[in-house]
Amino acid sequence: MAGPAHSLALTGRTQFEIPFCFGISFIRHGESVGNKLGVVQGHKDYPLSTLGIAQSQHLGHNSVTNLRVSHVFSSDLSRSLKTAEIVCSCLGNAPPIVLDQRLRERSFGELEGQRLDQFRIELRNSGVHMSEFKPPGGETTADVRARAAAFLEDLFNGLKKFEKEREAAVKADKPGYFMEYQVPCGTSYSPTPGSPNEILTASVLIFAHGGWIREALIYLEQKYHICTEAQRSQITAVAPCGGVSTLTFKMTDSKTTGNCLWLHSVYHVSDSQRPRTSKIAALARSRSAQARKPFASQFSSPV
Repeated sequence: MAGPAHSLALTGRTQFEIPFCFGISFIRHGESVGNKLGVVQGHKDYPLSTLGIAQSQHLGHNSVTNLRVSHVFSSDLSRSLKTAEIVCSCLGNAPPIVLDQRLRERSFGELEGQRLDQFRIELRNSGVHMSEFKPPGGETTADVRARAAAFLEDLFNGLKKFEKEREAAVKADKPGYFMEYQVPCGTSYSPTPGSPNEILTASVLIFAHGGWIREALIYLEQKYHICTEAQRSQITAVAPCGGVSTLTFKMTDSKTTGNCLWLHSVYHVSDSQRPRTSKIAALARSRSAQARKPFASQFSSPV
């Protein structure tokens, strides 16, 4: 069954008191030419490298083949959008990819395109912490977190409206909506089998950048306490290229609770010639989801 072309309006509020569950997966783009060159990227639009294309292909085949998702969002920068296009070609349905500039990486203004070693010199000379460093035309981490928060609040409000529409369509046996959706690398998540309130009735894929995903996760942890103690120490790490972090939420109009299933999991195995990333992939395959939560991000590279 082909999926719907849902146009999720990220505005307004809809009263909703019946609990419903949904999943959100944050996916960092594959390796870009900028990653390969070792330069500061920010808003500068570097395409995927050959390795990044292969990573995205393997990520799609290994984690989302025939998966049902309700919505897909991406940064408008090409390294993120191309990753989304490649990965989503493996989905079991085909929701449109909605572009949003709020998902862009942290801007480093005039320093974008510089080599990372030169950037570190500029940072050291500024005398401030990386989070507060603001080159001309650039952003602090607080600026990025504010962007992420605005997007996520609009998303949560839009999902309430979507659930109302989905529930009415399913009851009326109208085409274009599913009874349940799924998150990457697994079937539909149901911690209490048989409980209808634990079926995911929406699943959102968000393709973005390492720095943005980190700030989004920190914001969600601060607001909803989504992480275990072990995970809490890992959300400040930058996801590896192609890393996937998946959360589930239960929502009413008055209360939202969340749960982090895994952080920075790596499902692509196309980079066997790169020992560090190959090591992540091997460990991710050999450990359970619970065991690898605090592990994979230890090998993360800087933005």
